Amino acid sequence: QSLSSYNGWEATLCEFEPKDMVITSSAVTKETATPVCGTKNVQVLHFVLSAENTEQPLQPREFGFNTNGTFAAIDSVKLYYTGNSSKFATTNLLAETDVTANEFTLIPAAMDAFKEGEHHFFVTADISDKAATDDLVDINIDRVVFTDNSSYRDFNNPVSGVKVLNSIASVCDEHTYTISGKWQFTHTAAKAEDWPTVVGGYTMEICDQISTFKPATANAKLQMEFSLFDIFYANDPYGFDTNKAQFVIYNGSNTDADVLFEVNDLASATTLPATVTSTAADGSLTVFFNANPSFAGYNNAGGWKATLSESAIANPMTVISASVNKENVTPSAGEKNVRIMHFILQTENDDEPLQPTTFSFNTGNTFSLINHAKLYYTGNSSKYAITNLVAETEVAADEFTFTTTSAPVLSAGENHFFVVVDVDDNAHNHDMLDINITQVTFSNESSYTDFTNPESTIKILNHITSQLDENTYIISDTWLFTCAYADPDVPEFGFDIWNPGDQISIFVPATEGKKIQMLFSQFEALIYDSNSDSDPVTFVVYDGKGITGKKLFEVTNEQNAAALPPTITSSSKDGAITVLFNPNNDDYIYMQGGKGWIAAVSEIGGTPTGTPSTVCNNEAVKYITPDGQLIINRQGVLYNAAGQRIK
Repeated sequence: QSLSSYNGWEATLCEFEPKDMVITSSAVTKETATPVCGTKNVQVLHFVLSAENTEQPLQPREFGFNTNGTFAAIDSVKLYYTGNSSKFATTNLLAETDVTANEFTLIPAAMDAFKEGEHHFFVTADISDKAATDDLVDINIDRVVFTDNSSYRDFNNPVSGVKVLNSIASVCDEHTYTISGKWQFTHTAAKAEDWPTVVGGYTMEICDQISTFKPATANAKLQMEFSLFDIFYANDPYGFDTNKAQFVIYNGSNTDADVLFEVNDLASATTLPATVTSTAADGSLTVFFNANPSFAGYNNAGGWKATLSESAIANPMTVISASVNKENVTPSAGEKNVRIMHFILQTENDDEPLQPTTFSFNTGNTFSLINHAKLYYTGNSSKYAITNLVAETEVAADEFTFTTTSAPVLSAGENHFFVVVDVDDNAHNHDMLDINITQVTFSNESSYTDFTNPESTIKILNHITSQLDENTYIISDTWLFTCAYADPDVPEFGFDIWNPGDQISIFVPATEGKKIQMLFSQFEALIYDSNSDSDPVTFVVYDGKGITGKKLFEVTNEQNAAALPPTITSSSKDGAITVLFNPNNDDYIYMQGGKGWIAAVSEIGGTPTGTPSTVCNNEAVKYITPDGQLIINRQGVLYNAAGQRIK
């Protein structure tokens, strides 16, 4: 057995007093990085807890953090534990969570109790797709709470060195990027080993590099602004042809789109391009690059740098609501330009204003009462005006369309339209007339159809008002004949006495062989002061056309000026009746207009030589008074709507 020498051992023995574990210190470090938006698992935070003693070992229950106000740039976070190793690893994932506010908590699903010594933790973040260049990404550790409800909060958090730098380098093959905020787009930088290119320029790789950029925000458009542009585009010095570089920007998401910019000569290869903005529907841009070198030893081109960003978001105009109002009118047969509808298009946003091209309507199958229709536009004014005629059309079927001849451009807010019609000459009393709007189509091929059309109250009321001078009326069906009122809105104020003069109304039957009949439901020609020297009112009904025929009725005194005249029927060969009225007012102080008159004028009897426009039944003639009362004439006797005889 050979002899050898050993050093032996030496140890210190002492008494050991077991104590409960405590955290004696912590250390926090922040990473430095420049991730692009959308990058996953970026290291942001590394913190260390130092534990002493072994009794009652501490076991973390939850970790509290804050983002120092940078949570909008962070989608989610993860917490890793590496034990006593300071080297980052993803083997032991303790917890993860989405980040939607400045403060968040991570609760480990399972974790062993601490041992004495150092304990290393790492926090990583998934960067938001919408994080912009220069956005800071920061995470601070605030507290660690243990299972015994004790906690440690004495952390000193430095400022993060993680800042978003959205940068894209052009590389071979096709790649698509979603752009939010500002991005840098540049060439792939050449390295020293990339001879024959020059360091600082770009790699002269022969391949198609296709970069498609799409805006992250709906309706936004991408724009590209260059700060450097220098492309190698020349023959070699020995006279050999070279395959000149290709650099093209397309207006859209592929290389089939329209060209917005192209390098096609030395000048365009070395001149800073103007800002390029997409006008494509999806707002995208596509860049195609191929260095195409065959002899690149003398390439000293610097490449390009451009900033990609979303342009101001377009807010195209839309129709958000519509309202439809129908007029409460009682037009007569043959009446022109009767206003029957007022509708409003409520729009929002000013970009890409809407321009109507067609307006579609139906008449609720009342088209036979309408000859012609017009559409007027009054902008944001609710006041009817005929200054801006948008379109007009003949109405020959239930459905009809206005095609604009002078299409208005709508403004944001209320846009007012009015529809007027010409009533057919053969429209009958009490016929209901209607128009409904169903669709508006715009120049961008969009349309609006969400209209609620109220029920129509428009009823034909064939009404003639006594007017100055001589006027002839062709009567078919039954017409209402009244005086001109001092205030048309308040008939009870009496007839108009302020325009003295002969008012001659000649009523001629539309059907040959028929006779005009006049049936009064109200009559009060004039009441005047006995001290007045004025001439009494003139009211005479003549047989036939003109004021030379037989008098069928005449006001001769105060009594018959206020009494209901008998039913008057023409006996003349032409079947006509003429009414002469004159208020004869030359004393405005003492004279007062009476309530005036209401009479139903109709054609009766006879043998028509052709098909009449309407057949009048003398057994029961119905008409509506200006105050809305229904009057029924049965063989010359008047009744109200309840069937009660009227005195």
